[in-house]
Amino acid sequence: MKKYILLFFITIVSYALEIELNSAYEITNHNITLKTFDKSFEDIEIYSIDKGIHSYKINSKKIINLLAKYNINAVCKYNKIEFNAKVLYNKQKIITRIYHDFEKYYPNSTIYTINIKPLSYMDLKNYTIKKIYTGSNIFKYSKGSFSVEFAHKKSIKKIYFNYKIDADIVVYKSAYQIKKNQPITLYNTYKKSVKFKRLYTKPIIKIDNYIATNYIQKDTILNSNNTKQKPLISKGDKIIAFLITGGIEVSFEATALKSGKLGEIIDIIKKDGTRFSASIIANKRVIIN
Repeated sequence: MKKYILLFFITIVSYALEIELNSAYEITNHNITLKTFDKSFEDIEIYSIDKGIHSYKINSKKIINLLAKYNINAVCKYNKIEFNAKVLYNKQKIITRIYHDFEKYYPNSTIYTINIKPLSYMDLKNYTIKKIYTGSNIFKYSKGSFSVEFAHKKSIKKIYFNYKIDADIVVYKSAYQIKKNQPITLYNTYKKSVKFKRLYTKPIIKIDNYIATNYIQKDTILNSNNTKQKPLISKGDKIIAFLITGGIEVSFEATALKSGKLGEIIDIIKKDGTRFSASIIANKRVIIN
């Protein structure tokens, strides 16, 4: 009878496997189980963390010894292993929001992965996402933090998250030195895919009708600080103005008193000295408001 009991016990807890341990794991209910390390293992608890602690580091040798009791041969290249209490929330909804915001801001980007991790533990049972505060940091840095508000009835809980974005962005770079007010063209620029790490200023996504706002060194990313759109109309330009009155369109020559881009409103003056405010509709063309 004892022989059968011994065989039954060995069948349950014996795995005779070798595994390589990671540097960090997520755990549910603050319990470390065999399943924590491999989903094919039994859900047998081997260690419990105080419920007031959401992140806890344990010496890897201790974990290796605990697993050895179940005939699991574990190896680890880290001195300590971090265990984080799992916060139950709609992770995919937050990642999708960051993905869409990033893709909208950088249409010439390729996003590979977006990882997020809560910085504190909270019981979010029955709570839903109310608001995601990503700010502008996600467009400037590949790593950083943001916050999310969760709501349940009248109760609000706010959690901060760390994020990491792995993405490439296609940018324009200066092929040569570009002088101030020099046009940006295909001849003095080139396209390049760069790894997103830090971008303090948004790169331009097209070079049509752009000029340099200052001296630009070779191999510099062209952005909204070192370039600007060339005005369709410059101060002093002779332009054609259109005026619609009583269903009749009248056009006349005038002089621009201010520079402007498409859609902007500038002041103009006729030869007889009459002034108007007009919207720029095309190159050297305006319509009087």
